[in-house]
Amino acid sequence: MANRRPTLATTDPKCPITPKVDPSSSPLPLIGPNGGRRLQAEQIAAAYHAGLSASERRRVQSAFMKGQLRVVVATVAFGMGLDKADVRAVLHYNMPRSFEAYVQEIGRAGRDGETAWCHLFIDKEGSDRLELRRHIFADAADPFAITRLVRAVFPPCKCRELQRRRLDLQAGAEVSDQEMAAMMDAATSAGGGGDDVTGSRGGGVTSEEEDDDVMEVDDDVIEPEVEEGERQRVCYKHERAIAIERAVMEMDLREEAIETLLCYLELHPQRWVELLPHTYGVCTVKAYGGTRELRAARPQRQSSTSHTDRLTIAPQRPHSVLQADRLNSAPQRQPSEVQFDVVELSDRMGWELPSVKRELRGLRGSHDGSIQVCFSSLSFHIRSYGDLRHLELDAACSFLRQRLEDQQRGALRQLNQCHRAFHSVAFQGCDPQPTEEEEEERSLRLKALLRDYFETETHGGGGEEEEDEDEGLSDADAAHVRRSLRHFLSVHHGGRFTPRSLARIFHGIGSPCYPAEIYGRDRRFWRQLLHVGFNQLTKMAAQEIIALNGIP
Repeated sequence: MANRRPTLATTDPKCPITPKVDPSSSPLPLIGPNGGRRLQAEQIAAAYHAGLSASERRRVQSAFMKGQLRVVVATVAFGMGLDKADVRAVLHYNMPRSFEAYVQEIGRAGRDGETAWCHLFIDKEGSDRLELRRHIFADAADPFAITRLVRAVFPPCKCRELQRRRLDLQAGAEVSDQEMAAMMDAATSAGGGGDDVTGSRGGGVTSEEEDDDVMEVDDDVIEPEVEEGERQRVCYKHERAIAIERAVMEMDLREEAIETLLCYLELHPQRWVELLPHTYGVCTVKAYGGTRELRAARPQRQSSTSHTDRLTIAPQRPHSVLQADRLNSAPQRQPSEVQFDVVELSDRMGWELPSVKRELRGLRGSHDGSIQVCFSSLSFHIRSYGDLRHLELDAACSFLRQRLEDQQRGALRQLNQCHRAFHSVAFQGCDPQPTEEEEEERSLRLKALLRDYFETETHGGGGEEEEDEDEGLSDADAAHVRRSLRHFLSVHHGGRFTPRSLARIFHGIGSPCYPAEIYGRDRRFWRQLLHVGFNQLTKMAAQEIIALNGIP
């Protein structure tokens, strides 16, 4: 293991971190690694960050790897793929967010077994911790946003209703002609035309199981109580498409945050959701010849036995365009155009989505270009249940809220542990220069803290309840916060702000509905309440919004 000696110092306005050197005016030669020759400025240091072009980033990394560049000033992303054995020093200008991140970053130094130095500069006023803390809540979600996501993931289906009607038929109950026609129509849409009219497609219960496991009382299907997770569902799963752009704006969450919530649902013990690769969920078919040509459109028949050919020749089924027209709830924009949710269509008809899209694309080549087919609206593609009861939907919302809260508490705990540990071994300034014995003693203390942290199974959690992000506000500070919130609401009168969106703005956190490019221009509010805990600021914002709207 390389002899890495972490030393720390707080930033001091009276003591610059490093002296400023002007290579063009310095009387001393700048000795480089290649034979003591004087180095040019571009050979001493260079920047590496996302704002540079890809070619410039490759040039800087290549020069550093070849030893043609001595120093790289970069974000932590630069070191992720760095494999250079003779890195002699790693300097942190800010505090890392966790011990895991710190160890990974200083691990780039001294891989050749020689002594390497790791310096960390931290702010003794704690601004580093406040800056890192705001990133923890960047993807925080409102309970309302979580509820909207759960409703979009688990829309109700007709499988349970079809099951009840099937039991009526088996019991010999009288069914009207209208109910019979509606049942057959719904069965065709939900079940894919097979014999199983429940639409379960392999995951439902059989008629023998129904006799033992389901009984009917007052037209309601009641299932015997079983252990959670063991109950067989009437509904297997349905494929859904959730438009990404629309979901991002409606929930005010980044795409990555929504996908994380979907992954949490997929990892739930009940396996409520199965994530599939993203897909384009909307299909638009245009015919230059008008409605007549659109109704006559059909792809070239490939094989009467092929599965995909069911799109056009399946008995007693209208072909794809007419069926989509019937299922489409939105009005057509033009008589010669039809737009529909292709994922919903495929699921209702019991067809495979890739086969349906392939057949729809075949319309373009079979009519001399007079018909155009395009797919749009990139969407989350999932497979989920449609028969979840209200208690199960509430459980899904509670599960997501709990996961987010646990993640935030864990990140805060790690951040506070880092802050306390680094401050406990830090020098309070760089003047006078610490002796080598003092540096060695602090370095050993920091290594002991790191060793104790990673030897603890919970990595510092210890099952303890994490303290609030900040001590309680004084009356004067609380009054100042409330004045700032009221001032913002009066300036943006008529805006639809949630308590969490207000807390984000005052912490300098951009979001899809409240981007930093717009709200960050007004420095009266942007990042002005970083010293107030996010959750505490959210509660105070909720109180001011309620008071403004006159809600008792």
